[in-house]
Amino acid sequence: MKPPLRILLLEDDAVDAELILTTLAKAHIDCGAVRVETQVDFVDALEKGAFDLILSDHTLPSFDGLSALNISRGKSPDVPFIFVTGSIGEELAIDTFKMGATDYVLKQRLSRLVPAVRRAIAEVHERALRQGAERSRAEAESLSRALFDQVAVGVAIVDLNGRIAKANATLQVMLGYEEGEISQVELAHLAHPEDASAGTGAYEELLEGRRTSFVREKRFVRRDGAVLWGREVVSLIRGDDGVPRFSVNMIEDISERKELEQRLLQAKEMKDDAETANRAKGVFLSTMSHEIRTPMNAILGYTQLIMRDSSLGPETKANLNIIHRSGEHLLDIINDVLDTAKIDAGRMELIPSTFNFSNFLRDLTGMFRLRAAEKALRFEVVLDGEPVPYVVADEGKMRQVLINMIGNAVKFTERGQITVRVSVKHLQDHQL
Repeated sequence: MKPPLRILLLEDDAVDAELILTTLAKAHIDCGAVRVETQVDFVDALEKGAFDLILSDHTLPSFDGLSALNISRGKSPDVPFIFVTGSIGEELAIDTFKMGATDYVLKQRLSRLVPAVRRAIAEVHERALRQGAERSRAEAESLSRALFDQVAVGVAIVDLNGRIAKANATLQVMLGYEEGEISQVELAHLAHPEDASAGTGAYEELLEGRRTSFVREKRFVRRDGAVLWGREVVSLIRGDDGVPRFSVNMIEDISERKELEQRLLQAKEMKDDAETANRAKGVFLSTMSHEIRTPMNAILGYTQLIMRDSSLGPETKANLNIIHRSGEHLLDIINDVLDTAKIDAGRMELIPSTFNFSNFLRDLTGMFRLRAAEKALRFEVVLDGEPVPYVVADEGKMRQVLINMIGNAVKFTERGQITVRVSVKHLQDHQL
């Protein structure tokens, strides 16, 4: 049920005021009115109350409608103002519209009052809806820009001629460019000459609609000449007509991983150095799991939160879907690598290190809290006993075990709460 229309009525004639309100009541317009006659009372009413409509006579003994209109535009600019007066000249009527009046109705033709009121209220409602939609769209665009600018991987929006239309700050820093310098540079010119044609066939299949994305690993040349290995996920942005407009290239710096892979390969070739091979493998897997999986889970979580906003436009939703699918693909590749490696704890040497245990728990909490929230699950990590800032252990294996265990808990728990409880105990030296 709609609340009554709140009207501020500036009218010195009680009979005319009653006639105005009766006209509205007969048209089933539920309203409540505050009638004033002087400037002081008019200003006081505006400051004290929130009105939906102002109805005003043009000429009063101690006040006039144009002054009232001017005051209302300053104090309540969004409230429609309708003159209800005995007479008004054409030139004066035009002036009232210039000053911001919504309409005017002659008292001898009060039949026009009801449609004028309904039209004014409808315009206010439509304007409020439009402003709300604009605010929601602006907020969604702001979130989209924040995601684009702050995501932990480089992102380039590339036109079909290969020129970079827009690049985020991560990519600019990754390749050593100042803000804005990378725009209009052809992405192929940033690739190592030997890798410039990598993935050409897959890109053609992408344009033809035979695939939705593809992944390639290639070398890029930084502005200072240094070579950087990148893992590039390529998708398309299509227009409403389905025609490709841009490609989205998400580039992750995998130079460290490539270096570790090279060490691992060298270690494998050195049959007399099995310890080096195992250590390189452990460092590689630990680094990849921690440095890639953790930020990618955060990216997926925040992307899903933004996509819940119903005010997002089609293009923004398409971009977010591309980012989300690409992120999921990255995680699938990581899982494939880990499965292929078939690490057996019984055969793998532990690689202990000293690491910040509080940060370790905080990472796990952030990684799974959004996943759990999507299923309406409560998730928390509880530490019993005194805080332990640092521990000595194999961080990679500990992280891998807990991620698998908590991931299964989130996956197979339908409702309720998931609690990871960590107990710290002091052991005697002979018990270690």
